[in-house]
Amino acid sequence: EDAIVPWNELIERAGELAAIHEILLVEGAGGLLVPVDEGHTMADFAIALTATLVVVAHPHLGTLNHTALTLAFAARAGIPVDRLIICAWPSNPGLTERSNLRRLGNMTRTVELLTQVDDLDTARPSRVQFELVPGA
Repeated sequence: EDAIVPWNELIERAGELAAIHEILLVEGAGGLLVPVDEGHTMADFAIALTATLVVVAHPHLGTLNHTALTLAFAARAGIPVDRLIICAWPSNPGLTERSNLRRLGNMTRTVELLTQVDDLDTARPSRVQFELVPGA
């Protein structure tokens, strides 16, 4: 339905859910600058909830700019980023994907590869740790 939940009600309801659950997972469909209503974005929502982000990116062409912009905006807005998850990792990664993985690893301390999810109850991403290398 095309109903818009009023901002205050959205924040109140999210707070109620967060109070009764160990983890509240909110999908920021489309990114931090996607409007939630006429005056607020997903970034505003994350700030209101004092959320920590998990940024999900794809490994293909264009991801470096898109991911760097997301991480930079989050940093400027004071929204902490816990990790970066690379989704849709191909079974046969090419030069672009392998290069992007290395470069994405230089953007954050922890990068996780979500290669395939057959069962959401048992899905575990593989974790790749990176050392931050200035200028790499």
